[in-house]
Amino acid sequence: MLWNSGNQIVRGEDIVAADPLRFQFSEDAVVLDSKIIRYTREANKVSTTNDSQRPHCAFLTFDYLDPQDGAIIEILHTARERSPQILGTIRGVPKGVIDWGRIPIQDPLRLPIYLVLPFVIVMFTIGVVLIFYDFVYLYGDSHASLGTSILFAVSSVLYFALSWQVGRSLRRHYPKALSGGELETVAAMKRPPPPFAVE
Repeated sequence: MLWNSGNQIVRGEDIVAADPLRFQFSEDAVVLDSKIIRYTREANKVSTTNDSQRPHCAFLTFDYLDPQDGAIIEILHTARERSPQILGTIRGVPKGVIDWGRIPIQDPLRLPIYLVLPFVIVMFTIGVVLIFYDFVYLYGDSHASLGTSILFAVSSVLYFALSWQVGRSLRRHYPKALSGGELETVAAMKRPPPPFAVE
């Protein structure tokens, strides 16, 4: 599966010809067939092609991808590895295509953001409070225990890590239009917002 996880349109004409968007296996492998089995919109014109000069690759093209537009690509190949590398250069997408690995079909975190965001904020706030309390406890009390201070510090780090992981998981949601069936490698592309925007 591949989709635009950002908030800017990604145009197919921005794919660099010298480094096309492709699913690449080891050089001794052969891509026998590749096809689009599901897409968000037909107007995106997502398609795959094979090249006899590089039989271990399946090339991907599209007209454009609005935010949350994408497709599920099925590739039949002879490689030992199950999933390919996703390579290629797209103008305006400096990080390229990001491989997010496997994403569960039944995502336990796929909840409305208005329910999850308060949880993230609370966890982050608790982390800040623990760090502040640790600072006051350690430097404001001459009889403070180093062990207790370390406990506060570790707890604050755990709360920060939890809030970060939950927030990161919120961005790993594939489009609902592509849900259903078994999903393996999931990749996303994101064009950063322009430095100046007119709304």
